[in-house]
Amino acid sequence: MSKLKAVPLEETTHSSLVKLCKDHNRKLKEFTAQMISYFEKTGIDPVDSEATDLKETIKLLRKENNRVIGFIKQQEKTKLNPVLDELARSTQEFRKKADQLDKVGELSKKITQLINKEVSDNRKHLEKAEVLFLNYLEKQRLVFGTGKIKQDNLQELNSTYLAYFKTLKDL
Repeated sequence: MSKLKAVPLEETTHSSLVKLCKDHNRKLKEFTAQMISYFEKTGIDPVDSEATDLKETIKLLRKENNRVIGFIKQQEKTKLNPVLDELARSTQEFRKKADQLDKVGELSKKITQLINKEVSDNRKHLEKAEVLFLNYLEKQRLVFGTGKIKQDNLQELNSTYLAYFKTLKDL
């Protein structure tokens, strides 16, 4: 146990100290030790009346805190929210356009397939038509025989048709 010392106090100071102890529900020895510890930790000088007005300091801090929070909220309303809204709109538009591009790509593939099928079908028909026409020409040659006038006219006509069918085939 440490040695106890007596501290002489004026009657009014002692009465105030006893009242503070009752208000805080502590014993005089305990409360005095806590007061000393408090002044050591905070560095507050009990003689300096401006430094001991903690309630006013807290009010000022709260006021400053509210001002900063108000500034942040204002920035959020005027700057951040519009940017976020625009970003959300842009994202939605981008997604719609990406979906549309996907659909266009799918349609393009289908159209290409249809065109390729149609071209393939047309070539097959042209090849059949050419074969039929060549058979026709051969039959005409056999029917008309060697008649010079008729055969020349027929060859010219047949050449024209043959050239036409070859042009169609190359398409």
